[in-house]
Amino acid sequence: MREDGPAICDGKNYIIIKGSFMKLAKLKTQKQCQLGRASVDVAGLLGHPVGTQFRLHSGGGKQRLMRPEPVEHTEDLADAIAADESAADNRNLLANQTSQAMTKERIMEMREQGATGREIVTTIVDNSTSFQGKTEFSQAKYVRKKQKKYFEFISVQEPTVRLVASMYYMQDPLKIMNLRVDSLSQLLTACSVRPGGRYLVLESGCLAVTVAAVLERLGGHGHLVHLFQGGTPQRHAVDAINFTSDQLACLSCLDLRTLMTHHPADPTASAPTASAAPASGASPASAEAQADKTAAADQKTAAPNGETALTAEESSKPAADGIPSSGGGGDATPIDGGDEVITDGGDDVTPATEDPAAAAEEVEGTEAQESRKRRLSGSQAETGERKSKYARTRCEDSELALNMLSSKEMDGLLLCCRQHPVNLLRYLLRFLAVSRPFAVFCPYKEPLLECYFAMKAEGCIMLKVTETWLRNYQVLPERTHPEINMSGGGGYILSGFKVDRSLNRAAVTD
Repeated sequence: MREDGPAICDGKNYIIIKGSFMKLAKLKTQKQCQLGRASVDVAGLLGHPVGTQFRLHSGGGKQRLMRPEPVEHTEDLADAIAADESAADNRNLLANQTSQAMTKERIMEMREQGATGREIVTTIVDNSTSFQGKTEFSQAKYVRKKQKKYFEFISVQEPTVRLVASMYYMQDPLKIMNLRVDSLSQLLTACSVRPGGRYLVLESGCLAVTVAAVLERLGGHGHLVHLFQGGTPQRHAVDAINFTSDQLACLSCLDLRTLMTHHPADPTASAPTASAAPASGASPASAEAQADKTAAADQKTAAPNGETALTAEESSKPAADGIPSSGGGGDATPIDGGDEVITDGGDDVTPATEDPAAAAEEVEGTEAQESRKRRLSGSQAETGERKSKYARTRCEDSELALNMLSSKEMDGLLLCCRQHPVNLLRYLLRFLAVSRPFAVFCPYKEPLLECYFAMKAEGCIMLKVTETWLRNYQVLPERTHPEINMSGGGGYILSGFKVDRSLNRAAVTD
């Protein structure tokens, strides 16, 4: 039992570890924590130091409400349950279902009666007819296998990036693009993440694991700009870790589309979006026309409330009979009165007839919506303003991030996204300061090879593509060896440094 650590508090996130199983949970006094089919009484966990080991005592019954009790250390049943004799080898063992006299119904009955895990495992061992015929190592392996199933010890740990990333990887590696903990550490090292720096991270599809890792390493000193693509940024890992307000103040989120609106991509290069950029051999006039078309499309898409913004060319056209001109002939355009305007390609405009019943239903729906909004605003005023997880509003975040990126003096660039990274890397490299590192993670090496040659053409130095490899070892007396099952792959990392070749070119010209 730890006595020097912080206490387990009510309302915070913690990681509960039971054997090899990990679960993220917000502990609250009035609620229970679900661990598989059993429920743990949270009130017995609060107040104890973080990292304390608990033994779960069954309260009996089919609901299986477990009462935690702090203990000094866990118990290894393989050492506690020792057989009187063992065989020299396993040649006489038969793989059948007749060697175990215990039934599932008997085990469930023992659980409902409140039997401990040690009592259940001991009963299973005593009723096994083949246990005495196993070798000493096979007996210990058999007991540990049963202990894993009926394990009754848990520990409550403070959520860190290492634990959160390992938990996500154990649940489903594809959710975080096969980003293992060792790959994440090499990614941070290659990008030289340190407190006091200013870093740009483009992440999508990793549950914000890299964002949380950079934020944790900053330690409340420096700044991090998180670029995301459309909608809202992923904050799973950031919300899972109990960051302080000072640490969250170092994080700013910015939509990539907003950044490209203020800092358009180079027309001579491939655009980092789905729209194609003009070819390098195109004339400046055609490139300027293409840029105008792209800006007009962005303006139409960015119009508020789903309305279509008119371009300068469309808005300059005269309106007929006081009705705004629409971009496409024959399309229906709503007006202030709510009537539908039907156009037939000509100049005549005829208001459509409206069903009175439908209009009445629409008015009633609008009034119900307004009433609901008033009730919600009144309840918020009574209960007080809810504490926000964000340090700033979305608009303030974007403004702060844009001002920081306008200086183009970022200390590091980190990419970890599901899209092809080559065009994104070309575009974002302009915001990186000279002699600063960048790192790109990808589950496959082929996209990184394209990035390698693209960055080599840009003049970057110390480029290398590495593959992370990890294998766990079993360390036991007289049987230390690599584990049979291992991770298939932890992805690939491209790293390098940005340099300025303009001085060398000027010297050669002179």
